[in-house]
Amino acid sequence: MKDGQLYLTGGVWSLDGSDSMQETMQASIGVPAQHEDGPEDDPQLVGITAQNIPRVAQLAAENLGISLANLLLNKGAKNILDVARQLNDAH
Repeated sequence: MKDGQLYLTGGVWSLDGSDSMQETMQASIGVPAQHEDGPEDDPQLVGITAQNIPRVAQLAAENLGISLANLLLNKGAKNILDVARQLNDAH
């Protein structure tokens, strides 16, 4: 987080490191200094441990992660993952 922007970098590497791709995306996430209602427990977001972060900000962060994963897949990450999976299954 920097100046209301959440930056997320994700990447995919082949098992031997010879092939890779990495991308960074950002999204504006308005998070007040202290959320008046306290943490918002949502069973769909139990993996998120940030306290006092409004649900709208949590969902924006989740959507950023999904968008980044889709960007990587669209740029060919699936091929790297498929090869890694085949090599891993062969052992």
